[in-house]
Amino acid sequence: MEHESNVKSRLVLRSAETIFSDIIQKGYFERYDTASLQHEFINFNNSFKIKNGRTPFIYELFHYFFRSLDPSLRQKVLELFYEKDYNWFITTGQYLLFNLHSWIKDLRKVDKFHNNSDKISQFLNVWGKNFHDIELKGIRETSSSEYPDKILLELTNNCNLDCIMCGVGKNPYDPKKNISLDLVKSLCNDVLKNVSNLRLNGLGESTILPNFLEYLELISELPLQLEIVTNLNVKHQLVWKKLVDANTNFLISCDSSKPRIYETIRRRSSFSVFKHNLKLLTDSISHPLQAQIIFTLMKININEIQGVMELALELGIGGVIINVIKSEVNNQKWIDNNFDLILQLFYKASNFAKTHGIKLKLPDHLGNF
Repeated sequence: MEHESNVKSRLVLRSAETIFSDIIQKGYFERYDTASLQHEFINFNNSFKIKNGRTPFIYELFHYFFRSLDPSLRQKVLELFYEKDYNWFITTGQYLLFNLHSWIKDLRKVDKFHNNSDKISQFLNVWGKNFHDIELKGIRETSSSEYPDKILLELTNNCNLDCIMCGVGKNPYDPKKNISLDLVKSLCNDVLKNVSNLRLNGLGESTILPNFLEYLELISELPLQLEIVTNLNVKHQLVWKKLVDANTNFLISCDSSKPRIYETIRRRSSFSVFKHNLKLLTDSISHPLQAQIIFTLMKININEIQGVMELALELGIGGVIINVIKSEVNNQKWIDNNFDLILQLFYKASNFAKTHGIKLKLPDHLGNF
């Protein structure tokens, strides 16, 4: 108890409200995936003040967040936080808190929490060791001669569609939001020639660039694997042919196999154009996994997963990646309220994928399937 009292004075006797205000001011809670934790903290903080007439200390918040852990594991988690100071929490500990909170919350949802507490313990050990190493040795400097294996490059921040879950397409086309061909030439002569994989990705649609084929010609000369994320709504067959000729891997956005729902989600799109281009690709690729669908789950298309799985099977598409849109607290509430249904749909999709040899990727924060 004496040890606990001494270490509490370093961090956990500070005001939880003050610390979380510091975190929010530093912008951490602007991340898309922290809304649930922020919402839970606000509710706990307000309830605590009403009940106790004061704001909670950070250790009281920790006890609340980790209340579902078995006692021995909870003590292990708390001791890790107790031995640290305020600066550690701001720079490092807040990320551990978010990770653990997410694991506990999601494992509890799938009703396997007690069977999976060992996974949290294992995660805590690995996470703690990694950050201990960083604290003791510092972050290893990367020499100028080393390059990443993969680079994500956004050629444009313009988009031809105005999707309901994204605000980019509502803006008019602006050439200033395109990367210049000269800059791409410079990148090809420097960093890009030293990487193994390049993904054309971002908030914009690369293939709408008027001179996209000039960009592709430059990139195609490099000894790398090209990958593109695309909505497949550009009426330019030569673009798709040249991408296939370059042995490109395709990650294709598709949120429904039904034209009405598809076009409702992806405003300004044409399902017939999309389906035509998709058939063009699947008739030309050398391997089913060269084309994969990215399905973004939201309230409007919760019952569309199976249809997209069947579309993939019909056209010989090798993989489906399901993302869950996470942006606001209200949306997180919708996910929470429909969690059992989402799990059922994921299990059904998983069984379908296993039966038909489709590679299915599900959001790992929603449990194991």
